[in-house]
Amino acid sequence: MMTGSREVFRYFECPRCGCVQIAKIPERLDKYYDNNSYYSFAAHPKSLYKLLGLKLIAFIGQFSPYLRRFIRSRHRGLGLIFLYWDLASSRDASILDVGAGSGKLVRDLLETGYTNVLGIDPFLPRDISYRGQIVVRRCDIFNIGGKWDIISFNHSFEHMADQRPVLEQSRKLLSSNGNIIVRIPIVGGDVWKKYREHWVQLDAPRHLHLHSLKSLSIVANQAGLDISNIFYDSWGFQFWGSELYRRDISLNDPRAATVFSATQIKEFERLAQAANSAGVGDQIVAVLVPSKTNTCGTAE
Repeated sequence: MMTGSREVFRYFECPRCGCVQIAKIPERLDKYYDNNSYYSFAAHPKSLYKLLGLKLIAFIGQFSPYLRRFIRSRHRGLGLIFLYWDLASSRDASILDVGAGSGKLVRDLLETGYTNVLGIDPFLPRDISYRGQIVVRRCDIFNIGGKWDIISFNHSFEHMADQRPVLEQSRKLLSSNGNIIVRIPIVGGDVWKKYREHWVQLDAPRHLHLHSLKSLSIVANQAGLDISNIFYDSWGFQFWGSELYRRDISLNDPRAATVFSATQIKEFERLAQAANSAGVGDQIVAVLVPSKTNTCGTAE
């Protein structure tokens, strides 16, 4: 429904843990990541306004963790940047962004002062350079070495078929006080219950696993990790995107931009903020840390 092909895919919901999974992964999954149309691979040129904004973030962020947390609760984009600040205060901290796409987040982190940031993505046609250095490599996490203070999955974890090995490898690559950031859609909230197959965050067939809080905890524990913190950062997209799909309108349909008024979009954002506050939004940022016992659980 993103592109409007209306190809049908079957998903099932685990009755024990609530995880929603695709029943059969397409043989040619790469064809659903068209570099010309899929948003993650789109070019994100930096405007002067954007660059100045990132510099301002870097300036503000150094003063107070309370200010960073307040902004994080109100603004998704700024909030994610400030979460890195809270987890790794040194600008020399090593950060690996897994599933980086065209490298937007990597470049944002570089612009806010981090100096040791790398993105990886196996779906890229080639490596990506920025300011004379490679910032995103065409590879997966099993072809990366070193130790990393933060390993992040910014809307990439739900695209991965073998999630437990990926988390196990991430744990091996963490520095002694490292953290893993997993930003994903989450099932079980009000929007999932209301829209089900029309829920925009299903994003079939690219999203292979859509976790509940319980199922995310299970796979994390199996990989020797614990969830140390969770933040809800869903936005109005969960409402207007799902309503478009319910009306059989794809995201790429020219009509999509005119279905809802500015007032309606503002109301969707208000509802999203209320859902986040109530812990029923459809998107979370989870911080994972190695389990103190460092043992892996058994599969459920």
